[in-house]
Amino acid sequence: FDEAMHRGSMYKDFEAHAREATCNLLNK
Repeated sequence: FDEAMHRGSMYKDFEAHAREATCNLLNK
């Protein structure tokens, strides 16, 4: 369960970073 929570948090961070990168590309 802890591993799943950790994996979920990692995915959430990755998703946030990917969204930020996408916004940066669109703004250019």
